[in-house]
Amino acid sequence: MVLLKSPKAITGAACAMSLAVIAAGTYLVAPRPRCLLDTATRVSETADWAETRAGGYTSVNFVLTGNREVIYPRKEGAGRVRLMRKRLGLTRAPSTPLPLLLPASASAWQLSPDGRYLVWGADELYVSSIDGAEARQLPASANRVLWSADGCRVVWRAYRPGSPAICSLDVRSGTTVSNPVKIDPSAQAAWQKAPLLHCFPDDRLRAGFPGWRRLSAPRAAPLLFADLDSRNRYLPTHQWQIAPPDGSAGGLVIPSPDGQRLLWLASNSSVSGIDAVIHRIWRSYKMRWISSVSLYVSNAYGGGMHQIAADETGRAPGLWMGWRWAPDNKTIAFVAKNGLYTLNAE
Repeated sequence: MVLLKSPKAITGAACAMSLAVIAAGTYLVAPRPRCLLDTATRVSETADWAETRAGGYTSVNFVLTGNREVIYPRKEGAGRVRLMRKRLGLTRAPSTPLPLLLPASASAWQLSPDGRYLVWGADELYVSSIDGAEARQLPASANRVLWSADGCRVVWRAYRPGSPAICSLDVRSGTTVSNPVKIDPSAQAAWQKAPLLHCFPDDRLRAGFPGWRRLSAPRAAPLLFADLDSRNRYLPTHQWQIAPPDGSAGGLVIPSPDGQRLLWLASNSSVSGIDAVIHRIWRSYKMRWISSVSLYVSNAYGGGMHQIAADETGRAPGLWMGWRWAPDNKTIAFVAKNGLYTLNAE
């Protein structure tokens, strides 16, 4: 016996079959989405790495050294992390623990360029040798610091109303120096809001906005950058703007160790081609949004910006964490899928 379905049911079945055929056809002709890990190289395991969470985001803090080593945090006991040192490479060589045991909240640790000293902390910052000896608390005004190029001084800006200054602490002698500066009216935004990004060997500082968000505007607003020369006592010596990559909804800007290049980590969300086709036929269909990430590199002034990699697989941007430049200024490092990966930035 054959059961005849109602015309409405037949129409619904035919519509569903049509959607399936269209979707299948779209899938067959669509190119394979680019995957970031296809162009990256896995150089280390990260099974025991401790993650940090701040401002609602999860990340991983690590440092690549010039002799192909990585220093990373590992959970050790309640509320503590131990810094570990490991050679790069997919080997079973054990990691070497460093003497300093940090509180888990110390997500802001920064290793000096020569690897001898460390700034660490959260609400309060401390500086010490890599083994934890001779720890000194930095002044409350040092809420965001940089290492000098020679690794001997910690540098920060003081935001005292009416008496702005660039301050530094000599980690060898413990001497703190505060140099008053006069701010050009055109540089107030860069001085008050843009964090320091780099300290050059000649003590010239570079400030800039390390990220952007497009909101509802067609294009993201240009980012402001400025060079601050404390020796001249009048800031800035140079100021410029850079437009983020076209079409990006937001992202991060990360300067290279020598300050000559910028990594642009641009994210966006879009609807898959299959969902767009179905939605045009079936208006009540709930479309799925796919996250994409594109990596661009430019010089310090935004020139020569070009894409070096992208991921269109729909993975959440949070799957890739801890973006870093390697000391060679030619390699990008990041953490994904329980591994440390590197990517050629040339």
